[in-house]
Amino acid sequence: MRRIASVLAGLVAGLACAGPAMPDGLGLTPDARAAFGAEVRRALLDDPAMITDGLAPPDPYAADKSADLSLIAAHGVALFGQWPAPRHVAFFSDGCADCAQAGAELDARAQDAGWTVHRHAMDSDLARSLGVPDAPFYVLPEIMIRGWMPAPALARYIN
Repeated sequence: MRRIASVLAGLVAGLACAGPAMPDGLGLTPDARAAFGAEVRRALLDDPAMITDGLAPPDPYAADKSADLSLIAAHGVALFGQWPAPRHVAFFSDGCADCAQAGAELDARAQDAGWTVHRHAMDSDLARSLGVPDAPFYVLPEIMIRGWMPAPALARYIN
């Protein structure tokens, strides 16, 4: 199917670029052109990835995101007291200057949004298991966030 997809993609690209040099595309009769169009349509409906894969560039962070999600799931109960844990956030701090402000802003945002905050120490086994590099550090069920997040930025994740 991928070979057909490649051929069809090339033909579609050729038809799109044919312009005035080939006014009727591939020089097909009207019936053959209609049959070809129907075949291209069917192939695209069967496998829309032929088009969508080309439109969306690959995510260079996909492997890192997947690894983070696996870590979060593996340590969900330790992080949030339950798993799955919608509307829960884990916060790692070590008393740093940014940690106090980050923690206060997190508490305020979480309270306003109805989230539960779970605090963890940077020197804990959990922090080491997750590879938490420095404080402050946030873990939500679907993302890890390194560094202090100002309140407006937190609102993007905790709402």
